[in-house]
Formats: sequence, C-alpha cells, structure tokens
Amino acid sequence: MGKNRIAIVICYLLIVTGYFAGDWYLQQNGMEYLLKIKLVTGIFLWCLPVFLIGSFLWRAYQKKQAGLWFGLFLTYVIVMALVSVCAAFIQVAQMEDEYRMKDGYLRITESAAYGTPNEVYYAEPVYGIARRRFTWDTEHYAQSLSIIYDTEFVPMMDERKGQVYISEDYPDVKVQVWGVDRTADPELKENLSYLLTSSEIEKKGQAYFGDAVQLTKKQQTTAEQMNLEDNLSYEVTALTIPADQMDAAGAKIAAFIQEELKTSLFDHVQGSIFIVLKSSLSDPEGWSFNLPFSVHPSDSWVYGADVTAEVIQSRLHTELIQYQQSGSWVEEPDSSNHAYDDTVYSGGDDVEEAPEGQDQTEFYNQINDGYVAIYSEYMADADGARFQTTQDAKGNSRMLVYEDDDKVRFLVYDRVSKNEKCLLYVYHEADKASDGSYSLQEARILDMYAYVIDTGEVIDSGRQAWGDVGTSEYREATGE
Repeated sequence: MGKNRIAIVICYLLIVTGYFAGDWYLQQNGMEYLLKIKLVTGIFLWCLPVFLIGSFLWRAYQKKQAGLWFGLFLTYVIVMALVSVCAAFIQVAQMEDEYRMKDGYLRITESAAYGTPNEVYYAEPVYGIARRRFTWDTEHYAQSLSIIYDTEFVPMMDERKGQVYISEDYPDVKVQVWGVDRTADPELKENLSYLLTSSEIEKKGQAYFGDAVQLTKKQQTTAEQMNLEDNLSYEVTALTIPADQMDAAGAKIAAFIQEELKTSLFDHVQGSIFIVLKSSLSDPEGWSFNLPFSVHPSDSWVYGADVTAEVIQSRLHTELIQYQQSGSWVEEPDSSNHAYDDTVYSGGDDVEEAPEGQDQTEFYNQINDGYVAIYSEYMADADGARFQTTQDAKGNSRMLVYEDDDKVRFLVYDRVSKNEKCLLYVYHEADKASDGSYSLQEARILDMYAYVIDTGEVIDSGRQAWGDVGTSEYREATGE
C-alpha cells in the first residue's frame, strides 16, 4: 500500500472517530447533528472506502491483465452500484425533514411506520453543526417574535387576555401567540399584524375615513386559529363599507396604506385591514375579508406603497361580486333593484355554463373579472355610476351600473367568443315604467365589449345592434 493511500486511510479513520465522538458528546448534552451534517458525513463515509477498494481492484487488473481481476472489478462496480441505489431509497424513505423557520428555529419531521403519524418536534441550532430539541414556551415565543420583527419582545400576563408579549417599538399592542401551525411552511401563529393595523386605524379615527367608511369593533378569528379547540378570537377595529360607497372608501383605504408604509412602523410587519362589505346599512353581517399590505408587496395579493385607489376599488368590487353570489347577500328593503322582469337572457338556461373541460368555479371567476374590468375602464368614472350584480331566475348574472327615476343601465354577460379567447358582454339601457319596473326585452343596446381572458384586456366593439359587425380590433380578438 502506497504512502498516499496510508495517509488517506489514516485521515478517514480520524474523521470517522471524530464524527462518532462528536455524536456521543452531543447526545450526552441533549443535542444531535444537523441533517446536512449527517448527510454529508454519511456520503463521505460510504463513498471513500468504496472508491479505494474499486481503485485497488482496477490497479490489480492493470498490473496482471488477468480476466479474473477484471471480472472481480466489474462485479464489484455492479454490486456497489445496486447497493448504493438501494441504500439511497431506504434513506429517502426513512429520512427526516428539517425545515428552518423565519425565526431560525427548526421543525423536524421524522418518518414513522406505515399507518402511524410522523413525529414532529422543534429544535434550535447550536454551534452551526448541531441542534437541541425544545418545547415551545413563553421564552421561545418571545425570542421568536423578537427575531421575526427585529425588536425585543417581553412576555407578560394581561388580566383580560392572559399571556401576551409587548415591545417598546409597538407600545399600543399586546401580541397573543397560539403556537406554531402545522402547514408545509410552519410559522408562529400570532396577531401582531392585525392588532397593529387596527391600532393605526383607531388613531386615524372616523374623521379621517369620512362618511364612506364606518369604524366598527369586530371579533377576528384568523385561519390559523380556526382549528384550535378554543376557537380563540380577538377584537379589532374593522372598516365597514356599504356597497354604494365602495369607490370613495377605496380611495381612502389606498391613501391610508400609502401613508402607513411611509413610516417605519411596518418595516418588519405586514399590515392587514379587516374589511366588512355590506349591501346596505340594514345588512346584519356583511362580507368580511382582509386587505394585506407590506413594504415587500406581492402582485397577487399584498399591496405596497404604490397602491392606487383604482386597485383597491377593483378589489372591493371583486369581493362584492363574491358576496352577491355567495347566497348570503341581503337586499336593501324596498329597493327598486327588484323591479325588473325575470326574462332569461338570449344565452338560455346554460348561458353561464363553463365550456367543456373547464372548471365551473374558474369560469364564474372569469365572468366576474370581466364585469370588474369593463366597469373599471368604461363606467366607473361616469356620474351616478354604481356596481351591483343581480341574477335572473336561472341564476345568470347581470350588473347594474346606473339607475335613476327614469332609466337603468346594466351590463349582461352574453357568451364565449367563437375562438374561445374572449368573454362577450352587452351594455343595455332600459326605460322605467311608472311603477319603477323595466324590461330586458325592451332595452336598448348601448355597446358590446369583449374581455380577453388571457390578458384581461377590454375591447370596445362599438356595436349598438346585433347586426353590427364591430371594429376590426374586436373582430380580430373574438374571431367573429
């Protein structure tokens, strides 16, 4: 055996000894290696001797040029390859999952026997190579909050709320913690975001938001809490918005978000505004949802400092449509919105049935997106504009956009375009009878629109009769 090989073997033995000695020391002190250390060391301990033995057999064959040695070498390679693959499969099947949370703590999930739940526990990193198991308590909750929000949180007992956590940077809130969620991306279940936003809304006061918004106290139960046995909730100040005040409210909410994100208060905290949409002041419950905002916005759902009134107004209109289609919508008493005939539109009973192969809910959402896009681009700025969807006797939707004592204007979804790339809508105006009723059959066509599904673009056709062909852009987009 050459000197180089002897040196390699000695190093290998020292590494093996050091690893297992370190493992013994860690276990004696309630610790264990991090998963990455286990994997890297395991691969090294397996691969190096396999390589050395293979190298020895290959050199023996080269020296003696004997078929026996080549056969031994080839057999060895095949056997080691098969053993390595099998060992890898077994390791994957038994492997633990080590997830690093935002606070630096680790959630470890160890695979259990078939038919039994996996074991889940938490650990804190030690020395950069090891971890120590712990059980969540007030000290760890406080440390987790401190790391996540880059400030010191201190635990204290509150007479009404029980265990809470306070910080000098957020003096107006007492944070509650309910543990750690069990999702794929586990994080601390706490309510700083909601309480901090509620506190800022209270400071602004009713005068800031004006008549379009009513500040009301609501019990909030977040998604993380719904599975808890006690179903805990906490009080926040919500913005209650009547349906006919959404545009004015959207402008104030956008201004509120812009102002708050200019301060340092939300540098490490994502804000969340609790909204309650109501059909009218007599609506007892309304439709509740949260508007999140952050200095690190997401195009999909978290709004940033550059948010505009139009963006918030569009979101409010979308939520209103969902409320109206949820089955819990409460009509305003004696509203003239009831005074129309229930004629089913030309599409027939299945006018809003999804095309073959498409999910029906997804198709409804696309129709709603079309309503919002057309209204926002062509109707929202008109005097007296309103946004209210209704349904006929067959459940097909129409959107009321204007109404006075003499006439109404409404947008109706018609059908999918010939090339299936657009949704088509018809804009009507109807005169009211003396009793306030109006008829779809006698309505005039003001325009027709195409909503491009893939891009969200709205194309005005200029059509005012079924026989009109429309603009070249409209024909090109729809294939008609």
